Amino acid sequence: MKHSASLKAYTIMDVLLGMVVSSLVISIVFFLFTSVSKQSHDFQQVRVELNAYLIMNNVLNRDIDQAEEIYAMPNGFVLENTATSINYQLKENQLIRATEQSEEVLFENCTELVSEKYKESALIAQLNLKIKIQEREIVCHYHKDYDQAAVINQLLINGH
Repeated sequence: MKHSASLKAYTIMDVLLGMVVSSLVISIVFFLFTSVSKQSHDFQQVRVELNAYLIMNNVLNRDIDQAEEIYAMPNGFVLENTATSINYQLKENQLIRATEQSEEVLFENCTELVSEKYKESALIAQLNLKIKIQEREIVCHYHKDYDQAAVINQLLINGH
């Protein structure tokens, strides 16, 4: 009596087909992972640059509001107050903020600083600062009022 036993097994074609399908799935997952990682890195870079811009903008607005007078200096300006004097200078595309105690780079990628005088005096009424964020040029405008009405309003707002 002959018993022919047949074993159930995969053929070489089944194994090759499984390998091809699994390699396609692995390559698609790898491509998606690298794409998402690159976009996440790019988004983080944009966020870092925007945070630096927001910090610079807040510090400049605060310093200009607290300053009593703003004077021009070569490649920059000076904010005068009864208590302190703050120098801002543009050096090698960096906006540098200097006080008696410290000096810090407030923002990188500043391209131009333009100031406009107040009437016929040495005081600066308006500052225009060109900066670059993500290869886009942005112009920031800052203004200081010296009129009596503006000074009284500012004193009322600050509660002094």
